[in-house]
Amino acid sequence: VLIVGRTTGKDTGEGARLVVSRVNKDGSLDNSFGTLGNFSTDFHIPILEVHGVSLQFQQKRIIVAGFFAPAPDIHKCFVLRLNQDGTLDSSFDGAGVVFLSFCEGISYSFGIFRRG
Repeated sequence: VLIVGRTTGKDTGEGARLVVSRVNKDGSLDNSFGTLGNFSTDFHIPILEVHGVSLQFQQKRIIVAGFFAPAPDIHKCFVLRLNQDGTLDSSFDGAGVVFLSFCEGISYSFGIFRRG
């Protein structure tokens, strides 16, 4: 089971972080995923929302898409891809995450589909 969301950063003042957790059938965190069952971004930004999650079963990858606001009136989209062990997939644009500047406004829905 995957759980995807964000932290608020309210307690630390660091801003929001994207978090992906994987749990076992018994509900315990899967320690073979990320760090102690969790992956989290190292970018701390005031506004971060996740709007799409998809699994690439054959490649065993996790795709997460959403938007963030690094400054007032600036909105950007992001797409990141994780390996099955909870690390960023460096074969995806070299860093595992792509920041897209075409999101002028706020996007509330993303579609992720497989091509080919």
